[in-house]
Amino acid sequence: MNGKVYAYISDIVKSKSGYNILFYDFPGCVSEGKTLEETIKNGKIALQMHIEGMIEDKEKIPKPSSLEKIIKEDKGNKPEVRILIELEKLLPIKKN
Repeated sequence: MNGKVYAYISDIVKSKSGYNILFYDFPGCVSEGKTLEETIKNGKIALQMHIEGMIEDKEKIPKPSSLEKIIKEDKGNKPEVRILIELEKLLPIKKN
């Protein structure tokens, strides 16, 4: 944990069983939930775990893309909701 605030735009899209959450700046970082609230909660956990893994692997954490850039480059995507997910601090990840 390095004390930084992480804030990234995510897209929430409807699925057959609820919703999926996707992160523009982290391809492959996805989660799901039956409700919007559950999806957002699970998305925060997924983002946290993804960033923690990158820190452990000494990978560079991408700077957040602007909403304008995302809209311009992601013309085909029509999310139900586009929100900012913010992690003020990374919580310890339990390891098995």
